This record gives sequence, structure tokens and C-alpha cells, in this order.
Amino acid sequence: MKHRFKVLLALCLPLALAPGLSAAQSSTYPTRPIQFVVPYSAGGGADVIARAVAKSLSDSLKQPVVVDNKPGGAGQIAAAYVAKAAPDGYTLLLNLDSIYSINPALKGKPAEEALAHLSPVANIVGAPVVIAIGTQGNDSIRTLPDLIAMARQKKAPLSYASPGMGTPHQLIAESLAKAAGIQWTHVPYKGTANAMTDLIGGQVDVLFGMPSTVTPMAQAGKVRILAVTSFEPFPLMPGTPTAAQTYAKVGMTTVDMGMAVPAGTASDIIRRLHLEVQKSLKDPMVAKIIEQNGMVALPGTTESYLQRMRVARAEREQMIRDAGVTGE
Repeated sequence: MKHRFKVLLALCLPLALAPGLSAAQSSTYPTRPIQFVVPYSAGGGADVIARAVAKSLSDSLKQPVVVDNKPGGAGQIAAAYVAKAAPDGYTLLLNLDSIYSINPALKGKPAEEALAHLSPVANIVGAPVVIAIGTQGNDSIRTLPDLIAMARQKKAPLSYASPGMGTPHQLIAESLAKAAGIQWTHVPYKGTANAMTDLIGGQVDVLFGMPSTVTPMAQAGKVRILAVTSFEPFPLMPGTPTAAQTYAKVGMTTVDMGMAVPAGTASDIIRRLHLEVQKSLKDPMVAKIIEQNGMVALPGTTESYLQRMRVARAEREQMIRDAGVTGE
């Protein structure tokens, strides 16, 4: 495993200019619009945050940063698109844990192979997954243990919704089922908007979603939040229990979203983008939108982001083994 991490570090921190990109070109970057590829549909919390960061970057870089939504495949469609782009700093990726940890682990890919085509720039935001049920017909379900007790009593397995196969949401749900000794049926969606509609309408029993999607519906009385899946209480949702309080082996610190670029991008362009992302996280407009969407900013160095990615990969691999999750 240590050898894998050393290889991963070498792959993710390119030290030389990309082929065909001169030092002069790099020093004048950027000179034209930049594409920011987001692996989610337009309108969701992550998309809103990405657009806020893009606006801040546009103002700072003096070039348009245009968001391009490419949802599907738990981020793999967007990641493949960016990986094939020219490594010139004009194609950016909103990088998800599922891209560099869960999906590769499910497919048995070595860590270094999973990130061979992308280089990290900076972490941006993080948040826990939220476990919620619809309020209609569920008056007796007030806590996570209540939900587990109902799952054990039901003759047919409960169904749970997630934003898709290979997402942290699915992995957490399956880990929880393993820890609690229950079975339930996964209903994957391409996003959480339709999943939320089906949860409220009773078409699915449980939703594993993000705070930005769940909290407004909870405030409207249409869904009930049972727990968050961080190990520690989430500061933006005070008083909400953590799943780890009941099932110690269930939890992830956060579901992170950051920025990555095609491998081979010049190191000085990566440094420039990293600096601009850090500035954007201090932008009051961006900070307000991040908080409104139930997430927390995660400033830091490119190296610290890489370290979080390495830790996340190891944690997800362990969760996959413990829960017996497969890529099918």
C-alpha cells in the first residue's frame, strides 16, 4: 500500500510543463475562456457552489469560467471527458470522491491507475451524507434506530434512494445495512431532485442525500432527518445525531468536492489555479453560498488535498470490503 501511495504521489503532482506548452504560454495563462466540468445536473447544491466558485474565478482571472454539466456514472463521465482534454489549464473538473476512490476500488483498479489521468489542484467543500425519510405515514420513525427496527420487522426489504451507483451515498447505505444486520434495496438516481420527489411521495422509503437537498424539505415538514454520517456532529446541523453514535463503524468525515485538471498540466498553472481557488473560498459571496447549501469550505494546499484523497481511498476500500459491496 505504501508503494501505491508513492506512485500515486508521483502521478498526481506533475513537475514539468505539459508537452507543447511553453513557459511563455504558461506565464500568460489564461488568455481565453475556461471550462469547468461539473459531474452533477444543473440546479443542485454542488452545481450552485461550482457556479459561485466559477464566477469568483472569472472575476479574478479576468476570463470567463464556464460551467459545463456532465452528470452520470458517479462522476466518471465528467472525469473521462476532462482526462482526455488538453493539459493546458482550460478544462477543469469538479472532482468527487467517487471518481478517485469508490468506483476505482469497486472495479479493482490500483490507486495509482485511478488517478493516472488527473492531477489535483485544491479541495473546495465537504459535507456529510444525510439519512432522511418522508414524513407521510412515518410518525413513529423519529430516530435511526427506529428506522432499523422497522426494517427488521418488514417482510419485504425497505428501499433507499441515492444519487447513483458507486457514490459515497450508496457505500454508506450498504455499510449501515451491514452494521445493523438488515437488507434493503438500492434505487439509484442520476441526481437527488427526482429522488426527493419519490421520497416525499412514498415511492422510496429512505434517502441518502446531501444537506443542501434535504434540509429545505425538512424545514418544510415534508421529510425527517434521522442522522448525518460524519463521525463528529456537523456544525451546520446542530443537534442532528450521527450514524456513528449508533453504529460506530458507519461514517465518513465528509464527502469532498475539489478541483482537478488533466495530468500533465504545467505545475505553475496548477499553482495559479490553487491560489485562485483559495481566494475564492474567502470571497464573501462564495462563502455565503457554501453555507446556504449545507457545506463547509475546505481550504488547504494541493498536497493536503492529495493526502485527503489518499486517506479517502483507503477508507472507502475498507468500507467496501467490510460491507461486501460489489460494482454490479
